[in-house]
Amino acid sequence: MLENAIFIMYRFAPLLIFIIVLNVAFSQNFFIMEYFPKKVYSDTDFNLTLVFKNLGIEFARDLTLYVFSNYFISWNSKYYITKKVPEAEESGKYFGTIIQYENISVKIPLRSRDLPKGIYPLNLKLVYKNPEGRILMENFTIFIEIIPKPSISMKVDIVPEKIEYDKDFMLKILLINDGKDKVKNCSIKIRSDLEGPAKYYVGDILPGNVTIINLPYKANATGIHTISMGLYCNNYETFKTIPIFIFSRKPPDVKISSLDISPEIPLSGKTFTLTIVLENYGDIEAKSVRVYAKAPEGFKFREEYFIGNIAPGDTYTLIIDMVPNVKEGKYTIPINITYFDENGKVYNKLEKIVINVSEMKRKNIFNLIIIVLLLIVAILIYLRFKKK
Repeated sequence: MLENAIFIMYRFAPLLIFIIVLNVAFSQNFFIMEYFPKKVYSDTDFNLTLVFKNLGIEFARDLTLYVFSNYFISWNSKYYITKKVPEAEESGKYFGTIIQYENISVKIPLRSRDLPKGIYPLNLKLVYKNPEGRILMENFTIFIEIIPKPSISMKVDIVPEKIEYDKDFMLKILLINDGKDKVKNCSIKIRSDLEGPAKYYVGDILPGNVTIINLPYKANATGIHTISMGLYCNNYETFKTIPIFIFSRKPPDVKISSLDISPEIPLSGKTFTLTIVLENYGDIEAKSVRVYAKAPEGFKFREEYFIGNIAPGDTYTLIIDMVPNVKEGKYTIPINITYFDENGKVYNKLEKIVINVSEMKRKNIFNLIIIVLLLIVAILIYLRFKKK
């Protein structure tokens, strides 16, 4: 009996060896445990994640994955599957070696072709070396559903059309689903240097529906700006960039535009008139304008004046009568101008007016008296000679 068994083994040894080699060559060691996404839009970029698990050999190394498909575009047909360096160091396992019962994942960038709705195959080939250094390969086929790409029209209006500096404005966004399927879990992300929301959750957009979104913004800078926005949904994205021009509006700027002193050189103890013309050089109305004139010691005049509003480019004439009971010299009168803009912001302007005051001296008075007396004497002499 033993002799018969040995004879059979000897006679069929080549066949047994071939079967063993064939079994080793074509036995499956790796399995795809998970892959996603399983559904994508047509003509859309996506990342396919595959999770492989070594359920066979003691360890495998130099793993390489090849991708073949007529329905999906692969930017690379060959991908190396290795552990990341930190993972290899933390596990203490050799970099690039997948031991038995270990998982390894790979992410492949793909693009679906513009195809009708359906389920399409994607063929994969995994090539690796076993512990003896022999090259082994395994083939896989996975299936991904392609669905029609949704079409969402995004229209953006700016309200008002003309935006002024430091004013509020509104972005009115209209989202229209022109497709046949519901677009799920949408949100808008916005990037801009203007003051306003950076994101807004929209939710689902139903076919044929119009979604209106109003987002408030503030024109906190002048010039040309852009608002870049993206609509992000499940497996769908669309983008739009809006140029915005913000007009510069100068704040109210009330100044003394002209000044008149009458007489030009006031005399001490005598009343003179100071005429001040105020003008608003800004682009915004100056509200509740007040003027405070501080009287130097010895000067007498009314110090506070309420003027009211001064529109852009308009003027207001202020007349002040003054009496300088001072010695001859130069005197400075501080003029403080206060007002508000339309938002209640307070503005203060300080201007200074210099007054030259002259004093009538005694010598001048004496000379005047002599001239008057000489004139009287001349008149008397003239009258006496006339009588003779």
